[in-house]
Amino acid sequence: HAAPGEVLVRLRHAGGLLRIDVTSPRAPDTAPRAPGAGAGLLGMSERAALLDGTFRAGPEAALWAVRATLPTQEEATS
Repeated sequence: HAAPGEVLVRLRHAGGLLRIDVTSPRAPDTAPRAPGAGAGLLGMSERAALLDGTFRAGPEAALWAVRATLPTQEEATS
């Protein structure tokens, strides 16, 4: 779905939250739509919500960004 180029995947874990950021070059608005039902982003958003997390995807300047924040269970310490 994206234009050719570098994809950056960033994971950060702090304060009981996992932050996931994926960015790639944005495809031109004239690019043909990929085949499929188009439910992938909706499905990811619904899954994040079920975990009391957040999800967003969309254009950010010249990039396409997918960002999610999900709660994690901190490991018990002895």
